[in-house]
Amino acid sequence: QKFESLKWSYAKAYGLISLGELAQQLLKLKNQNLDPNSKIKIQNLAYQTLNAARNIAQALNNPRLISYAYGFLGQLYETKQRYPEALRLTRQAIFHAKRETNSFFTQQNQASEILYRWQWQLGRLFKAQHKMDKAINALQSAVKSLQPIRQDITIGYRNSTQSFREQVGPIYFELADLLLQRAARLNKTQALKEASLKEALETIERFKTAELQDYFQDECLIGYQSKRTLLNKGIAPNTAVIYPILLADRTEILLNLPQGIQQFIIPITANQLKEKVNEFRFELETREMNLFLPYAKQLYHWLIAPLLDSLSAHHIDTLIIIPDGVLRTIPFAALHDDKQYLISKYAIVTMPGLTLTEFNNNHKRQRKILLSGLSNNVQGHSPLHNIPDEIKHIAKLYDNVTQLLNQDFTLNNFSETLKKTTYSILHIASHGQFEKKSPFLLTYDGKLTINQLEALIRLNKRRQEPLDLLTLSACQTAVGDDQAALGIAGIALKAGAKSALASLWSVNDKATSLLMKKFYQEWQKNGLSKV
Repeated sequence: QKFESLKWSYAKAYGLISLGELAQQLLKLKNQNLDPNSKIKIQNLAYQTLNAARNIAQALNNPRLISYAYGFLGQLYETKQRYPEALRLTRQAIFHAKRETNSFFTQQNQASEILYRWQWQLGRLFKAQHKMDKAINALQSAVKSLQPIRQDITIGYRNSTQSFREQVGPIYFELADLLLQRAARLNKTQALKEASLKEALETIERFKTAELQDYFQDECLIGYQSKRTLLNKGIAPNTAVIYPILLADRTEILLNLPQGIQQFIIPITANQLKEKVNEFRFELETREMNLFLPYAKQLYHWLIAPLLDSLSAHHIDTLIIIPDGVLRTIPFAALHDDKQYLISKYAIVTMPGLTLTEFNNNHKRQRKILLSGLSNNVQGHSPLHNIPDEIKHIAKLYDNVTQLLNQDFTLNNFSETLKKTTYSILHIASHGQFEKKSPFLLTYDGKLTINQLEALIRLNKRRQEPLDLLTLSACQTAVGDDQAALGIAGIALKAGAKSALASLWSVNDKATSLLMKKFYQEWQKNGLSKV
């Protein structure tokens, strides 16, 4: 009633559109216990307000408002499964979005901020009518429209209660889902099958890049991407890339071999997988005798066993795993086949994405190592008694060593040391946490932020000698937080390091020290690879 008393204006039309959108959101809420009459009233309210907004927008000849009115009307008909009307209205929304000229985005991207919404909606409508090729084309257009404004969208969602994955991720995953379905219907020899699998993989890769940007709140992160992806460069002999894609009704695994991509469809939903992964991790962290083994075996049966024939046929001995979502929180090495752990059969490396890592290797040059550690009780954190012995043992393995321990491991000393000398290995043994809001590493006199660490390490890259290994010993991610697990790999990437070694949760001080001493001895003295 208040809106009716207002003169026709942009503000009135925008308010009516917002009211119509809000009414539709109410209808989508779960556990709302609305009776049928209330639902009908809310639907009628949405229809009336959006129609009124459309009339005003057309009178004002404002393409943006016209597009929003048509688009949300199309959404209303979509929820009622009246697809022919929904398609007609959505196409009108797309037409008027392309007429838009007033936007806070650059002129090139003016229409994209609303265009991708309706292209996405068009894809859903085609999918609901089982017109898969048309749905794929519509979603491809949506992703294309989203790409130029992705950074702005990322900024806009940072204060939202929903994560970036929840807000924007569905576009990428719905497109990948349809591409994977199309590939599954095609014969192995058909070129379109391989093309569909590659496009599905590339679609998820685009999302991973955007998600990492959002995690670090750094739009410049995209500039750190490798120009040559692992697949473009070519997979090394005896190496396979395992790329899980978690979907609502199933899990798909793309197995990338030197000879091409293979598709595996696992009838396990994303929610089922999440439940088992969380239980597996919980039991791993409790350190009770073998309580995690049933979950380790179940996950092995789901994620690895279907691939075994292909891995064996191609004599694979190294697995590069690109985990997504909750799979980032677990060590794949601990999966079990009833006889042995996965790490007993394969060397395993985890990467945040195929396009997010450099692959130049230089094992022959002399390694120069900076060993930094904090064992004292400072700033309210408990002492780590085994760190001095850890650093002493590792130092004996190298000819070119710098050590900063306890009082020497200050913010200023650490900074000046990295500024003066180029190191190939940076080992930090201290308390650290990688929660999204305030990731840090503890020094004797303060906290080293990830931005500070990045700036210091990137000095090496400017000297054309990127850091070979960043080791974060005794640090931990946020327990059960797949975003924080993403942060470990992201920190290495953001800092320009080629690889990182870190723990996924708070670990025993003595056990960590033993592991670190053994790792460096086998790598430096006995010639094994880091993996």
